[in-house]
Amino acid sequence: MQIQVEECSYINVRFDGGQAVLRQGLAANELEIVFFHVCPAKRNQGIGVAALREIQAHFPEKVLKPIDILETAEGFWHKMETEGLVTLQ
Repeated sequence: MQIQVEECSYINVRFDGGQAVLRQGLAANELEIVFFHVCPAKRNQGIGVAALREIQAHFPEKVLKPIDILETAEGFWHKMETEGLVTLQ
């Protein structure tokens, strides 16, 4: 996994099969997931879950919070909340 912090405070994350963009949330302990994508050919293989676990391990003091969730991705994010990887509230 490659994590790169941009000067404009966006964090670009590239992982095998996808990428994510994060930014500082309103609370000091919060990182917002602005963009999260797993290539369609790589979906349903646990890649998204593994990427979120690595991001969480890299920023253990932060709560990951996806924003502007697409309707088609709601099931994924609810599952990630159930597994304790993100907070939806």
